[in-house]
Amino acid sequence: TTGRSPVTPLQWWHDLNQTASTETGVIQYHGQNDRTVPYASSATTLRAMRERGAGERVTLTQCNAQPAGHMQCVPPFISFMLGQLAPVVQDL
Repeated sequence: TTGRSPVTPLQWWHDLNQTASTETGVIQYHGQNDRTVPYASSATTLRAMRERGAGERVTLTQCNAQPAGHMQCVPPFISFMLGQLAPVVQDL
């Protein structure tokens, strides 16, 4: 054993926000009605990473599905990501 306490999900997320690299950017996509992963987690991540110098390399796009829950936002997320990748991928 390592003698260390298990890391809670909240602590893991906090540590990620403290250390995540933003050299290549982070794209977040989230629905306001998500009860699986609260929208506030993305808003907090956006703010924390920008405060640490990420600037516009970190974005948060809001899912417009109605309701904008976790599962309802999967299809629009796939379309959104394909739109993000289309300019840079080849031979799809």
